[in-house]
Amino acid sequence: MTDIQASRTIEKADMIAGQVFRFGRAYHNTSRIVEWNPDASVGKNPHVLITGNSGSGKTTLLREVIRYLDHKAKILFVVDLHGDLGVPGVKENYIEITARNPKYGINPFEFYQCPKNGGVGVQRENIVQILKKSFITSMGPMQEKVLKQLITDTYAKVGILDNDVATWDNPLPTIKDMKELMDTIFETINTGFQFEFVKRFQHAGKQIEKLKKKIFFYQKDLDKTEEGNEEKPTDKVREKIGSLEDEIAELVKELDAKWAAYKQYRLFGQAGEGEGDESPIDLQFYSQKDALRALETLSVYITALYETKVFHASVPPVAAGVNRFDISGLEHNVQVFFTDVLLQKVFRAKKLKGEYIKYPSRPRGAKTDTYVVIDESKLILPTGKDKECPFQAMNRIAAESRKYGLGLVLASQKPNHYPHELLTNIDLKVVLTTAPNDVPQAKKLLGIQDENLFKHAERFGVAMISAAAKNFESVCLPWVDVQGWQKTVTLPAAANEIKAAI
Repeated sequence: MTDIQASRTIEKADMIAGQVFRFGRAYHNTSRIVEWNPDASVGKNPHVLITGNSGSGKTTLLREVIRYLDHKAKILFVVDLHGDLGVPGVKENYIEITARNPKYGINPFEFYQCPKNGGVGVQRENIVQILKKSFITSMGPMQEKVLKQLITDTYAKVGILDNDVATWDNPLPTIKDMKELMDTIFETINTGFQFEFVKRFQHAGKQIEKLKKKIFFYQKDLDKTEEGNEEKPTDKVREKIGSLEDEIAELVKELDAKWAAYKQYRLFGQAGEGEGDESPIDLQFYSQKDALRALETLSVYITALYETKVFHASVPPVAAGVNRFDISGLEHNVQVFFTDVLLQKVFRAKKLKGEYIKYPSRPRGAKTDTYVVIDESKLILPTGKDKECPFQAMNRIAAESRKYGLGLVLASQKPNHYPHELLTNIDLKVVLTTAPNDVPQAKKLLGIQDENLFKHAERFGVAMISAAAKNFESVCLPWVDVQGWQKTVTLPAAANEIKAAI
């Protein structure tokens, strides 16, 4: 570090100091170091927002935040979209999610098993919203209706019913189950197999009845012969009876096979006609012209999800410390789907453990023990009419997760990507270089009055930072570009000299 840098900021190695994270020196008061501690009482929540154009040093700062949170013994789930968030010197559980033959995956059908606030119906809505963001951005009303029914029927396929909590412990379905169910619905409707099945089943039943009648008459003849009323070759009669019984046995096997096929997907018949724990699927619903057309359009996206092979039940092992999910090899829309499912999975797990403040093992003063770090977090942000909805998944998680000891570190290129509903629930905001066209909206969204702050942040390594609801201020990060700067005095009284030297 040069003398000029030393007068304006701190060493990168000094960013972690005990329990605090040190960003660097204040731009106009270099004697003061700007710090952050997610467990401090002054912060209203543990969440972090980092924005900045490409090349602004956002990834460098993210790595140092990860290093600090690991130093604080937090459990981290890092969603790495570009494969560049590995932190030198930090031990990690590296999990690569590949497009071909992935060892591990994630299952969107996992759901919150809380009778009051969870269940199949709640997760069905979550899956629909995720698909809207990732694959079907212009989903129509009929598509949504059919998709919801298909998700419900996919759960029913494995015996999980929303109105029967006792079934919630059954093995979960996967995207594969949904794809197979969809294919079976198409095959059944297009080939009329259900009608052919009934026809064959009835035919086999009639054949058995005919054979039983023959056996009945042969048995009568045999009884008469044995009583001495008539003289007939009894061995031949017994042989005929045995042959007929063999035919019946074969027909029974055939009926059993047909019945197994009938029951396999529980498609046939109307709701309420099932036996025992079965829940027949209403095939007439899917047979309607509009519903069938909607299912055909949905099939493209469901098939694409299935073919990625990422969404299955083999979940990766989670370790204490840093768990980095490298999804850089996946297609963009698959990355979106995966990230959203993972975030909701972590949130569900934290809710199941209850309020963090009641943990018996909670370190004194700690507000959180788990973080989800998402680069390019715009992937999972709500858009359109859902952007400011407080019940939208991302907005709700940001509002509720602190209660369960979960913090978020969200990074993106523009502050404008984030809804106001979400920003109000983020305590620490770090803004790096912002494109001139985005400045007016960013000023309004973040409540920044001084436009000079954006000019300061045009220099590489200068950030605008706001924490604990305080006003934004410019801060020189350890890698600040000091080209053109002179060495400055670091005393507050020298503020005018500092400004003159810039």
